[in-house]
Amino acid sequence: MNNMEAEEIRRRMPAIIAQEVAAINKTFQGRTLDAGTRAGWTVVAGRSYIAYGLKLGGAVLPQDVEKLLPKLTEALSALRRRPTDVRLRRKPLALEVAHPFPAPLDWHKAQTALQPDTMLTGRNYSGGAPCDDVLSFDDTPHVLIAGTTGSGKSTLLRMMIATLALNTSPDALRLYLVDLKNEDLLPFRRLPHVETTAITRAQAMDVVRYMHAEKNRRVLEGKAQGPRVVLVVDELAQIADKSTLLLLDETLAVARSKRINAIFATQKPTVDVVGRLGKANLTTRLVGRVTTADEATTATGRGETGAHLLPGRGAFLRVEGADVTRLQAYWLDDDGTESIVDAAVERWGKRAAVPVYQYNDDAISAPYWPTQQREIVGGTSGTRAVQAVEVVRSVPAAVGARWPIQDRPLTATEAAAVRRMYAGGLPHGRSKNSVITEVWGDLSNKPKRLMWLDMALNEGGAA
Repeated sequence: MNNMEAEEIRRRMPAIIAQEVAAINKTFQGRTLDAGTRAGWTVVAGRSYIAYGLKLGGAVLPQDVEKLLPKLTEALSALRRRPTDVRLRRKPLALEVAHPFPAPLDWHKAQTALQPDTMLTGRNYSGGAPCDDVLSFDDTPHVLIAGTTGSGKSTLLRMMIATLALNTSPDALRLYLVDLKNEDLLPFRRLPHVETTAITRAQAMDVVRYMHAEKNRRVLEGKAQGPRVVLVVDELAQIADKSTLLLLDETLAVARSKRINAIFATQKPTVDVVGRLGKANLTTRLVGRVTTADEATTATGRGETGAHLLPGRGAFLRVEGADVTRLQAYWLDDDGTESIVDAAVERWGKRAAVPVYQYNDDAISAPYWPTQQREIVGGTSGTRAVQAVEVVRSVPAAVGARWPIQDRPLTATEAAAVRRMYAGGLPHGRSKNSVITEVWGDLSNKPKRLMWLDMALNEGGAA
């Protein structure tokens, strides 16, 4: 669309809004309902949707308006001469309809010069003048993004990662990406901030174990040492077995003060996936269109948000405790993602030889890879920085492993050694208690150690 067409749409919108305000009020009056709207209460969210703010009389409830939605839909459909669904938004109370000339919110219009450790999501249209919606890890330790296909979840996630990397030095930020679909996160491999891109479930489990181990290391030291560590998981449901969620829950619970953060995205915000991470851990939730009212409640952590009624296409609720605000995600396509990644590489430099995570059960695999030189070359300063990747724990790549170990989950190599203890060369009838004693030194903390042992035996060390 050229500038002349865009200007023509802006010119026509006041008349369209006036006509639709009149149609809405006429419908209320025809049903003798003490409710109404005005043009001055109306918010136009880019070219995504229009929210007609409502005022209700003292005896009128939102449920009364809800009963009239079919009539309101009929009235606006007749006015526009095409099907136009009318939805009720409760906080703040408004009728929402699709923009008559819909178009994605162009990411080029976004403010990308942010403070370090901050991310851009979209435009916020909840009260006052529309403004860029920004998340900061100083205020938001962990983020859940939920939305079904077509909600805009993937483009929102890309925008957050891209702007975070663009505005934060790789000296202060390490990204661990889990993308089992091998789609949305792979363009970020070129970023100098990225330590690992896990593309299989086994690799993903190693990343989860690393985050848990890194949390333990920082807790033992009593302070947050090193750069901020951010775990990004695109489709949480694919790794959401009970044992993995337990490790994540333990990590998230104390990670905020240790500069360890997480961003989870999921199409399936069920109790089994989201509920086990704990409401207190996921204090900020960005929820787009979901399938059912139950999913809306689980995803937002509260009732009656109407997330299942959202129009999709980048329309999101930002939920933080009792606060619910409305935002429209910027549309960031593949070319746009590459452009921002290019800008980040130009600003911070590029890292040499950063492969996709290669899993090897008989060796220490990233992020447990052996100490190696990591090069960051270029950047606007023209400097060259060389850093060593920290080894969380070095385990021999031999058939066995060194026992006992600390009170922690098994690495991939250690899990393989445990499976060999059961599989060959050992007396039959070996009990789990005897293995726990050998691996960890005693039977203290037995329930958790038993879970870690079962992970190794049943999941190949990848649970």
